[in-house]
Amino acid sequence: MRRLTIAVCVLVSALACWACSARYQQNDLELVVASRATLMCTCVYTMGMSEQWCDVFSTYTVPLSTYTIDDEHQVVEAQFGLMWSDRARLVSDQFGCIFE
Repeated sequence: MRRLTIAVCVLVSALACWACSARYQQNDLELVVASRATLMCTCVYTMGMSEQWCDVFSTYTVPLSTYTIDDEHQVVEAQFGLMWSDRARLVSDQFGCIFE
C-alpha cells in the first residue's frame, strides 16, 4: 500500500509539473520580450533615433529585458533570462518592424 501511495504522489507531481509548463507557453514575459524587440527595432530603424535614446525610450515602457542589435540584418533581439527571447526585423519604412 505504501508503494502505491508513493507511486500516486509521484504521478500527480509529474502531471502538475507538466500542466504548469504547458500553462506558461504563452505568457506575459513573452509579450514583454516581444514588445521590447519591436520598440527597439522601430525606434532605431524607422524613427532613426540613436541606440542610447531608444534604450531609454523602450526601458520606460518595457524595463525587464535586455537586447542586441544586428545592424547588418536590421534585426533586434530582446532577451529575458534564459528562457524568453524574441526578434523583430525591419520590413520597410512604411510597415516598420515585425516579429520573427
